[in-house]
Amino acid sequence: MFEKRPFFVIGDLLSNAGAGAVVGAAVAQLVGDGWPLPAGMAAGMVLGGLVATILSAAASLLFGALEVMLPVMTTGMAAGMLVGMRAASGSARAPAAVGAAAGVAVLAATYILNARLRAGGTRWTP
Repeated sequence: MFEKRPFFVIGDLLSNAGAGAVVGAAVAQLVGDGWPLPAGMAAGMVLGGLVATILSAAASLLFGALEVMLPVMTTGMAAGMLVGMRAASGSARAPAAVGAAAGVAVLAATYILNARLRAGGTRWTP
């Protein structure tokens, strides 16, 4: 059920952590301390989605489009929103590390959800 080929597992991990780190750093540069929290979150989501689109296109050349794009795009938006809210509230310490951690969390959630959906698929289809 899980991807077991090391090249792709490491590629998934690096692409998600890397995308989260890049998005976190970019959003921290954009969103300032005086921003309202919803505006910081929205700007982080939009910028994260844009940056993740570019990064997922590059990573999909090596690791496959469908396998990379879903978690990397989700990582971009989640890391962007998280770092955007943190930056707007004035606690934007280590935004790249926060983004990378969000990327790893999104990847783990994606793997777990994929395993659960595949296990239940035998019940839904004859």
